[in-house]
Amino acid sequence: MSEHGEDIFYDCVICSGAKTRERNGPNGTRCKHNSCKDELTRRNKEMRAALQSPAGDSAVVDQDPTECFRIKEVLGVSMCLKMSKADKRLGCDYNAVDCYYHVRGKYGGSRNEDVDDMISDTRWVQLTELVRNMSEPQLAELDSWAGQLQKTAKAARKRVRQQQRSEE
Repeated sequence: MSEHGEDIFYDCVICSGAKTRERNGPNGTRCKHNSCKDELTRRNKEMRAALQSPAGDSAVVDQDPTECFRIKEVLGVSMCLKMSKADKRLGCDYNAVDCYYHVRGKYGGSRNEDVDDMISDTRWVQLTELVRNMSEPQLAELDSWAGQLQKTAKAARKRVRQQQRSEE
């Protein structure tokens, strides 16, 4: 028991019970002490800022100076990975810097690097990086993926509708 007559929450993610306060709520991860509240708020803001970076995998991308030089497979496209609060509310004007492809491919320091030495990874890659590093024939996978998108989306909708009907 703490001096306030509360059960001490020893699993606080910030102080591990050193502040001798109870849990902030039934499923809370921190105690009721203000310093723990402030620290968790600060950590959450940092994490949200990292997730809102244009390349989703911000921590890895910022530390890894490699670029995409070979496309194995295109998994998706986004025209708005990074949006301000105003853009989210009002919509945004798209341009080349807003276009990102989710690419499984080979990443390296330069196009002259041996392909076997490059890193195989899946990342969100800005279209301008892909165009800068590859020729048009190498970028054909982007067009192939886009051409199959409508067919794939229609088939997915059909499967979802069938599943809904079978559940009813």
